[in-house]
Amino acid sequence: MNQRDLVEAAAIIARHADLIVHSDHPLETPLIEEYWVACRRRWKHWNIREMASQSFVESAQLAEEIMVSEMTTRIWTGVYYIHCLHHQNSEGLRLIRQSLKWHVEVRQSTLHGLVETYNRTELSGLLRLDRLRRCVERWTDLLLGTISRHGVALNLAFDPDRCRNNSESMQDHPTADAVWPLTIAGLTRSFSTSPKFSDESAGHHTAVLKSQLAAFPPGAFRNDGRPLSAPLNRVVQKLFDRIPLAPEGY
Repeated sequence: MNQRDLVEAAAIIARHADLIVHSDHPLETPLIEEYWVACRRRWKHWNIREMASQSFVESAQLAEEIMVSEMTTRIWTGVYYIHCLHHQNSEGLRLIRQSLKWHVEVRQSTLHGLVETYNRTELSGLLRLDRLRRCVERWTDLLLGTISRHGVALNLAFDPDRCRNNSESMQDHPTADAVWPLTIAGLTRSFSTSPKFSDESAGHHTAVLKSQLAAFPPGAFRNDGRPLSAPLNRVVQKLFDRIPLAPEGY
């Protein structure tokens, strides 16, 4: 698993958000609890890595992983918030908010530590991280704009004005569906396929993504269990067939 896998998953969730937003069936609390547990284990794993880091390279790779995966976290939070406009679940919202809060806090902590420790010795590396940060923010706001017709997702954008502009350009447009393949292609090619995440990190991301994909209703799948969407099918196969799950105990 690598950065590109994570952002592709974020794009697929945004692309098919309506299947969850307009579902006749509410997402049950146990499903959200599964997501919360997976996020908590990943958050603890990141905190351990942050404290154990002995070099700029280790800390920078951790920061990249946290920043890129936040795209999926914010998209999923927006989708669930809008879903709850139709199916109230205060406990589910609390768990979703806490999961996002953990992600934002560890990202801020990791980046702050990098700047404080290496601002004199690794300036070029810090500038590279800042470029990645801005790239993540722009793409996240674009994806949130595709699901922000309810206005809720704007609260999750890094730049609400940019998100609103994206929303106006992507929604209620006769060629919106045709633009999606190009959007996903451009997004995935903006992020690297190397270095690959460690097996432990990949396991944590897999657990989070599986809990998100499990929220899609039966209508998203064929009779044989394969997703109707070819890109969604590709993401599901990556997660369920080739990537190990994180160990228990976190």
